[in-house]
Amino acid sequence: MSALEERLRVYKRSGIRALLSYMLNGHEDLKPTLNEGRYVFQEADKILGEDASPILAELAEKNVLNPYLVDVEVSCPECGSGMLKDRYLCPFCGSF
Repeated sequence: MSALEERLRVYKRSGIRALLSYMLNGHEDLKPTLNEGRYVFQEADKILGEDASPILAELAEKNVLNPYLVDVEVSCPECGSGMLKDRYLCPFCGSF
């Protein structure tokens, strides 16, 4: 199946058509919000009636949408907590 045929199949899904229509009517920049330590796309979730993240990822993969970095959050690699302390260290002399 060609890339064009794949994109056409994606466009035929009703939820995606509703989401793209919403975006084409003045809401082209979907902004995520932080909710319980996780970024969510509330408008897209409402339109689709489900978690929009996998669908938005699929649309980006098919080059329908262009993703961009909104924020970077540092968290503990062991437990996932975002409650970290910053400790600044000079890379030249090693002092704090």
